[in-house]
Amino acid sequence: MNKESNMKADNSLSELKPSISIAEIYGDNLIYNPRPSLDEHGHFAENPVINEIITGREISIMGNTPIICCEAVATAPAVDCLEKAGLLIPPVRYTYRSEEEYLKLLKHFTKQNQKLIIQHPHPDNQVPASLYWIDPAIPRFLNDKKSIDKLVPEEYCLSRKPLSYEKLAEQITNNSLTAPVVLKTGDGEPTAGGFGVKICKTPQDMQEALTFFSDVEEVIAEQYVNYNSNICIQFASSADGEIKYLGNSEQIVTEDGNHKGSWLNVNHEKLPAAVSAGEKIMRVAQEKGYVGVAGFDVIFDNEKFYFIDLNFRLNASTGGLLLFESITRQYGINNPEVRLHSFSFEKKFDELISLLEYSVKEQLFTPLSIFNSEHSDYKNRDYRVTGLIIGTSRDEVSAKITRLQNEGITP
Repeated sequence: MNKESNMKADNSLSELKPSISIAEIYGDNLIYNPRPSLDEHGHFAENPVINEIITGREISIMGNTPIICCEAVATAPAVDCLEKAGLLIPPVRYTYRSEEEYLKLLKHFTKQNQKLIIQHPHPDNQVPASLYWIDPAIPRFLNDKKSIDKLVPEEYCLSRKPLSYEKLAEQITNNSLTAPVVLKTGDGEPTAGGFGVKICKTPQDMQEALTFFSDVEEVIAEQYVNYNSNICIQFASSADGEIKYLGNSEQIVTEDGNHKGSWLNVNHEKLPAAVSAGEKIMRVAQEKGYVGVAGFDVIFDNEKFYFIDLNFRLNASTGGLLLFESITRQYGINNPEVRLHSFSFEKKFDELISLLEYSVKEQLFTPLSIFNSEHSDYKNRDYRVTGLIIGTSRDEVSAKITRLQNEGITP
């Protein structure tokens, strides 16, 4: 177990502070743990490196709340680079390099009776209920895709029905269930990034779904809608009982439904009504005992909007939303276009750091997390960075992405 602390860089820009701190939301004397379980406990990206990368996703918004994270996201050059951009990195970081070290951390905190803000449920033998900041049954219920009908008003729900895997296979075979349809895991396990979901538009997609869900006991068949916007609206239910709207992100997704970045705080004519409905959902969750951040995925067609997923945890764009006001003020742009984007880099790590520092000075890019796999169990020299690109228009943002690509950064 490594407990690290840092001193703020002297040559940083003006401080970038989140609009509300993690301590204000969750309370004091807690440690944030963003890592998914080591076991196959949920539906996440197949690449295991992703589970380490996401431990740095919120490192730039922790403030003074300690964080558990892979050493690969908290190397000295990365922390120094983030601080030079004006970000406040938590002074206490509990880092691990291997899965064994991660488990030792969990055992240590169990012995210390230390409460953790656990983003993704773990098996009881890894994390007993006593470690969770709230009763773990609460987020498990709220994040279960079968619970949507119990939390979302009927007028904002799509038609959905649960099917056993055997029933799913039968209905696909006899064509009583046909494309287009959206199929989602109904096993109650956590999901992220669109994994655990199969968007079926063709008969071939339906056949592939049988393999995709072969190890799942229950599947949810949901009405398919041709939508024009997919927006995640986010809220915080704080320990003092306040519910705050954090902002929204228009999600960029692949044809298969996987998340590939976002545009932050977009405008949509039906957004105020969706936010109002979202606040009511958040109030229901609060009454059930939930304290924390939540992001609700809402699709908008020409007539209505529908809540298609409820994620009671920090979401991919939460960090960007909390820093939105501070960072756009630093750029001096009114009505900005802000893109959350991830990149990889195939040259040397010190070259990446130099490029990021240059990009900050030139206002091309503000990094929020920097990953160096050489400080993990994965020795494939995988360098990745996630951050924000800010411009006066989407065309300007696209031009900045092109400039970064010309420097060797790959989306």
